[in-house]
Amino acid sequence: MLMESLAGYAPEMWAGTLKRHGFTSIDADVLKAPEPGNPGALMVRARTRT
Repeated sequence: MLMESLAGYAPEMWAGTLKRHGFTSIDADVLKAPEPGNPGALMVRARTRT
């Protein structure tokens, strides 16, 4: 995972929140913006147990 944050929240924070709510197989990353200085995009994918 990248250590960058989006709006003050790191991908690890989002992964921890999802885990506490029962999600598994969590993948959270910040994708770099194509232009320097612009914010990236936070991409999160998680599954629940079925």
